[in-house]
Amino acid sequence: MYTRLSFFLNHALLEFLIILFKNMWIIFWVYSHRFFTYFIIIYQINCIFACASSELISLSKSPSIEPSKIIKK
Repeated sequence: MYTRLSFFLNHALLEFLIILFKNMWIIFWVYSHRFFTYFIIIYQINCIFACASSELISLSKSPSIEPSKIIKK
């Protein structure tokens, strides 16, 4: 069931894609180097955060030593 808002959004998306495909070669020629540089930087940052978050999750799930279980001599 389409509402007016979804119809407007679909129409706007279609217009954007048409404009993008018309100017695709110009956009690619001008921004390809900059885009790939930004993409690599963002990808590396995401990898760093993913590794850090997985380490934090594994540390939080690791069993900790309770003081009551330490055997005193």
